[in-house]
This record gives sequence, structure tokens and C-alpha cells, in this order.
Amino acid sequence: MCGVRATSDSLCIRPAGTADRDIIRTITCDTADSGRPVESLFPDREFAADVLTRYYTDFEPESAWIALWENAPAGYIMGCLAPSRCDRLMRSRIVPVAVVRMMLRDLVCLRSATLKALSIAFRNRGALRARNNLLANHGVPHLHINLLEPFRGKGIGSALLDVFLRASVARGATAMRVSVRGDNAPAAGFFRRMGFIENGSYPIFLPRGKAWYETTGLVLERKLLAGANEQH
Repeated sequence: MCGVRATSDSLCIRPAGTADRDIIRTITCDTADSGRPVESLFPDREFAADVLTRYYTDFEPESAWIALWENAPAGYIMGCLAPSRCDRLMRSRIVPVAVVRMMLRDLVCLRSATLKALSIAFRNRGALRARNNLLANHGVPHLHINLLEPFRGKGIGSALLDVFLRASVARGATAMRVSVRGDNAPAAGFFRRMGFIENGSYPIFLPRGKAWYETTGLVLERKLLAGANEQH
């Protein structure tokens, strides 16, 4: 059943439920590399899905929304209104469990995803600290949003953001942050058009085949008013 209709009769936005967990994981991994599949960066899709989505789907599902376009899953938005809780659970439960599961898959399938994950983590150890500090600074909530490629350009992203921000304001949020890659111009441009302003940046080192390249992570913030989806 649809909870919210926006933009047109084709679009349905509703709270995400337990049955949507696999849909969110799939969309995340299909778009994780600036709109491209995660495998272009990292071979273990399940590990990526665990790290990128498990907090939001398993520990704060009330902050997740699904968009359907003509009844087909088109994208989602999800967030964290309690950054310190998110950070604690990521460190104590989500990442350790994801690493163990990845290592077991490596043993069974004779893969080396664990070594690649360690290499990425080592090269980005400073970037991860900087990103987490920027996102969690002053306890400001943050969000993630992803759309599948065929559904971009239809106004779904702005409709999802509007629904999410209104719901977040109703739960007491006064600001919202988001992290995007600097080389993901469409995403950065979208958030700037939606009133987000750059709050900080940090370097990111990513694999591309056997080589590495450097890009920038941007943290953008938008102040919220209780009246709705406005900024000040």
C-alpha cells in the first residue's frame, strides 16, 4: 500500500518495511560507485551491502522510505537521526560481523576480497575518520539516497527528499547532512539545488582495476525549519 503520492500518479513513496530490505541492498550495490555497480570498486557485494545499509534497515528502519515508479522499485532514501548510536553500532556490531562473513566467503570461494578490503581501509584510514567526524559533528543527522538509472530525471529524488525531511523535522531534526563523492557531479549538483551547502571535505583513495586514484568526499549540510522542507 502506498503511504505518500507525489509528482504524478506514477510515483508512490512509502515507508520501507522488512520485505524491502533486499530491495534496498540491491539498489545500493547497483549504484554504489557514483551510480554504477559496486563491483567496479570491490568484488564482495554482500560485504558492501552490509556496511552501507545494515544500520539503516536493521536498526533504524523508521527512517527509511521506498520509491515505486509504476509499482517498480525505483530508489530509496534512508537516514540516521542518532549519529552517535549509528557510529557505536557500526564499530561494535555491523562492521565486525560483515568482515567475518566476508572472510568465510573468501575461504569457501577461494577469493581475496578480504585483502582488497584491508587495502582500501588502510589507504582511507584518515579519510574514514574525517568523514565520520564531519557527519557526526554536533550530532547532526545524515541521509543516503539512491535511484536506479532508468528512474533518474523524473523528479523522484526531490520527492523522496521532501518526504524524508518532513518526517525528520517531525521527529525533531533541525539540520541534515549528506556525504557524496566530489567526482559524482550529478549527485553533488542535486544536493546543492536542494539547498545543501558544503560543510567540509576529505580525500578518498579508490581502486580502479589494478591502479588507484584519488578523489574528494564532500559533506553537505542543510538547515531545516519546522514549517517543512525549507532552509535558513
